[in-house]
This record gives sequence, C-alpha cells and structure tokens, in this order.
Amino acid sequence: MNLLNILAAYFNRRLLLGLATAIMVSACDRPNSQTYSFDWQSSSPASHYQPTTHNGSMTEGDTQPAKDCVTWEKFTAVVKSGEVALNLPIPELPNGFKHGCIFADVDVHTLNIYVLKDGLQKTARLHAELAQLHPLYKFVPLPQGLDVFKLIDRGQALIVMFDSPDQIDKWFIQKNAWDQAYIDQENDTVMFRYIYMHSKGIPLDELARLLEATSSQWDAVSADIK
Repeated sequence: MNLLNILAAYFNRRLLLGLATAIMVSACDRPNSQTYSFDWQSSSPASHYQPTTHNGSMTEGDTQPAKDCVTWEKFTAVVKSGEVALNLPIPELPNGFKHGCIFADVDVHTLNIYVLKDGLQKTARLHAELAQLHPLYKFVPLPQGLDVFKLIDRGQALIVMFDSPDQIDKWFIQKNAWDQAYIDQENDTVMFRYIYMHSKGIPLDELARLLEATSSQWDAVSADIK
C-alpha cells in the first residue's frame, strides 16, 4: 500500500464527518442566505478537506491584532488543563505563526487546527453548542468564512492534524514516519507518527524538525497508539 492510497483513505473518512458537522452547524446557526460547502478540489492526495464556509464579516488583508483571536497558546492551555483530551504531543509552531489566530474542526479520526500567520485578523464566533461533538468547540471556532487553502497557497496559513491511528495509516506510519518525519514534497505535507503539518509558506525541513522535536514526549502516549 502506498502513500496515495493511505491519504485517499484518510481524506475519504474525513468527508463523512465533515458532512455531519455541516448539518449540525446549519441546525445550530443558520444565517440568512448563507451556505455551507464541503466540496473537494480534486481526487489527489493534495485534496484536503474543505472546511465549512459561509459569507461572513471577515475581510482579507486586515493585519490588525484580532480582538477575539484564539491562539495556539490557548489550545495548548486547554489540553494541559484536561478540558480537551488529546493523547498526542503538541508540537511547537514555526516562527511567524506562534501568535496567529487558530480555527479547528474535528472528525471521527482527526483533530485539525488551522493556524493563520501572525497579525492576520480573521475571527469567527464559537460554536459551544457543538461541544457534544467535541469539547474543543467550546474554545476554538470553526473555520467559517475562511478559505484556508487559498491562504496556504499565499503562505499565510498552515494546518496541524492530530490523527488517531487505524490499521491503514498505522502500518504506513510505523514503516515510514516513526523514527523520522516523512516529507511529502509533492503535497507540501510532513508527517511524524500521528501528527501532520501542511504548509506552503514554511520549508518542509523546518516542519519536520518541529515534529521530530516531540520524540521525547511520546513515551507518555498510550500503547494503543504506538
């Protein structure tokens, strides 16, 4: 089984919960004349999940600090406090993204954090009513009104994915990405064990270094994941 098959299966399983989340969000918050989209851009491994989008008040190019910006520091704090359970190490972010606004969505297997470049103001309201799906929604907004992959193409965003292993990706990762990070140059993605980073604005070698720096923290990870 090759990387193409691994990533295809990975994104197929994400699509199912993406549709379920769209229904939940639509039922909880249905603004006038606004739509939700979970369309794919292509069928290749570079086709990442398209986050929930709808017309909003956010404007591109505003570089003022966001008043209600949730940062990586906040995400790390709620995990350390136990308010959000995450049985994986949390890597450091590269320079230029350490203080950026973050957004998140959660599917059956993966917690996905979208990180904007420092100073890029884009905010969205929290959907605390979706805490029944995952407690992270009480603290981090969905990426509504945000074309994450357009921002990635501009070097203005990156994605950190925390995966729960299944038999498909567990085999691949233990073979290819356990002792050192696996760099997928074609798809601008780095994976180390069950953490992925996707970016076009940061050298992939730098992302690999940041992910590999979590090695010593994996001793505390559940044996089921290893």
